Amino acid sequence: MIELVSKALLLLFFCFSLLVLLPAPQYHFWKLTIGVTELGLFFAFITFLIYTLIFLQTGFNTFFSIITIFSIILYLLPTFHAKSMASDLKYQLKSAFGEAQHVDYEGFELNKSYYNKNYSHVITDSIVYKSASDISLSFDHYYSTNIQHKKRPCIISVHGGAWSSGDNKMFVNFDKHLADLGYVVIDITYRLAPKHLFPAPVDDVFDVYKYIVENAEGLNVDTANIFLLGRSAGGQIATLAAEKLGKDKIKGIISIYTPHDMVWGYSLPGNPLIMDSRKVLEDYLGGTYEEAKANFHAASTVENANENMPPILMIHGKRDEMVAYEHNLHLIEKLKQLRVPYYLLSFPYATHGCDYFLNGPSGQLSCYAIDYFCKSFSEK
Repeated sequence: MIELVSKALLLLFFCFSLLVLLPAPQYHFWKLTIGVTELGLFFAFITFLIYTLIFLQTGFNTFFSIITIFSIILYLLPTFHAKSMASDLKYQLKSAFGEAQHVDYEGFELNKSYYNKNYSHVITDSIVYKSASDISLSFDHYYSTNIQHKKRPCIISVHGGAWSSGDNKMFVNFDKHLADLGYVVIDITYRLAPKHLFPAPVDDVFDVYKYIVENAEGLNVDTANIFLLGRSAGGQIATLAAEKLGKDKIKGIISIYTPHDMVWGYSLPGNPLIMDSRKVLEDYLGGTYEEAKANFHAASTVENANENMPPILMIHGKRDEMVAYEHNLHLIEKLKQLRVPYYLLSFPYATHGCDYFLNGPSGQLSCYAIDYFCKSFSEK
C-alpha cells in the first residue's frame, strides 16, 4: 500500500513540474504554478524524498528514476535561471538608470530561499487618508527603527485584485523588506469596482499623494523622493497616476505585471477559466468597449504616456496567464519615442503574482531591481 501511494505521489509531482513549462489550464492550477516556479527547491526536495522511499521499497526502477530526474530539473529551472540573471542584472540596471550607491548585495542568494528574516524592527501603523459618507480609505505606514536618518525615500504601493478586490495586506513581507532597506512604504486602500468606476482609484492615489506631502514630517517622508509601485490592476492605477502627476512629483514608477494597453487587452481576452478579463475591464471601465470607449482610452497607460512621465521599472513573467507580457512591449514602443528611461525585468518561467514569495527567484530579483531603481534616482 505504501509503495502504491508513493508511486502515485511521484507521478503527481511529475505532473506538477510540467507547470514550469506549460500554461495553467484553470484558476487553481495558476495558483499552483506560483508555488511550483517560486518554491522549486521545496518541490524538488519532496520529489527526491518520495523517490528515495520507492527506491528503498522496490530498488532501482528505470521509469520512476527518469521522471524523478526530469521533475527535479524542471523544478530547479527558475532557480538556476535566477542565479544566472543576477550576475548581469546590476549592469543592465546601471545601463538603463545610471549608478546606484549602497546596493552592495547579490540580486539572488540561494541561502535566502531557506529562511524568513525577522522584521520586528519594522513599525507599522494604519492611517486614514480619506473619508466620505460611504467609505473610509486608509494606508499602512511601514518604516524601520534601524534607519537613523529621519527623512527617507517613500514608496506608495497600490495593490492588485482586478480593480474589484484585494487589499493592502497582500504583500506585507514585501513591504516590510522594503522598509528594512531604508524606505518608508505607504501601502494604500482605494475604491473598488464595480461600485466605483474609473477614474475613482486614480483619484484616490492623487489624494494619498497630497496627504503624504502635507504630513511628510510625521511620516518621515522625503517628499523629493516619492515612488509609485503597483501590481496588476494596481500597476495600471499607479502608472496612470504617475503619468498625470509627472516626474516633478513622482521620482519613478515600479510597474509589476501590469495591463498597460486596455484597448488591446480587451480585444484579446485570456483564458476565461483563469479570469474573465473582459468582464473585469467592463466592471472597471463602465461597460463594453463600444459602451465605454472613452474610458478604455483614458485608462490606457500606453496612450497617456508623455515626456513628463517618470522613469519606469517594469517587472513581468513571460508565463503570465492573467495579464499578457506583451502589454510591456506596447508601452516600451511609446517610451522609446518619448525617451523616457525604462527597464523591463523579464522572468521566463514566472506567472502572474510571481513576487508573492519574497525569497523565491522572482521575489529576490524583484526586490533587488526595485532597490537599485529607487536608489539610482533618490541619490541624485
